[in-house]
Amino acid sequence: MEEVTTFNQYMIDIRNLNSKILTKEEEQELGYAILNGDNNARKRLIEANLRYVVKLASKYANMGYPIEEIIQEGNKGLVYATYKYDVRLGNTFLSYATWWIKKAINDYIETKNSVLTLSLGMKDLVRQYKKVLKELEKSNIVITDKIMAKYLKVSIEDIEVIKRCINIPVELDDEENNVELKYEEEYDYIRAYLGKDLDRLFINAKLSDREVFILKARNGYYGDIYTYQEIANVLNVKLQRVQQIATNALKKIRLCRETDKLSEYLDNPKEALENLKIEREKIALKKVRKMVR
Repeated sequence: MEEVTTFNQYMIDIRNLNSKILTKEEEQELGYAILNGDNNARKRLIEANLRYVVKLASKYANMGYPIEEIIQEGNKGLVYATYKYDVRLGNTFLSYATWWIKKAINDYIETKNSVLTLSLGMKDLVRQYKKVLKELEKSNIVITDKIMAKYLKVSIEDIEVIKRCINIPVELDDEENNVELKYEEEYDYIRAYLGKDLDRLFINAKLSDREVFILKARNGYYGDIYTYQEIANVLNVKLQRVQQIATNALKKIRLCRETDKLSEYLDNPKEALENLKIEREKIALKKVRKMVR
């Protein structure tokens, strides 16, 4: 979960900058100051738009590239844009900078892809990888490179190569899973009782980067409270898919042993623990059945 921790720490660092969204007047003032060689103004303009880079970079999060590297490349485009931007032309900074941010990210992806020559065998593995990923996402199995390697009967190193080869978003099933827990009700529980323990809980529940991003974005962890529709726009997926991911993530949390000691906050602690045991048995049985097929 090192990648998740690094990503979340970066988001915390951005939040701690306390950089508010600039008004049109403030942006113009900084723009003119930059033209006069004011590097502090340039720094303020960059810091005020770091969250926007994350939003753009998040659209590439399911392509198999490290999100930190994508954000880093996007930030390079943002910085470069501050040197090319001319406020006197009347354009807003973001309308100008977006092109440079996307260009930097796409250049990075093209560079990564250029070193990969896809043989027919690798193309078949990529197709199988997407198919298995789609099926596993319908269950509550924690998807790791080790599990994917076992299903595809390849090495973990091969899985890493396959992930690098996937240069388009993986289309996942948008049908709602028939889960008993409602995402809004469960999320209220998480927000009310876990508070500062979110990071530790997310790690112990083995949530994916995307699951952590969605739950934290919904909780205002990054400074703004995102709606499910806003998150869907950021990740470039359908609204129902975001709700489905959130539902499954919250179910993982409820089944995590770390939540056992939090059962005192529930109306019926004894019943809650019993339900957790029953759910774990169901998940374990489902995993075994999947493995032997």
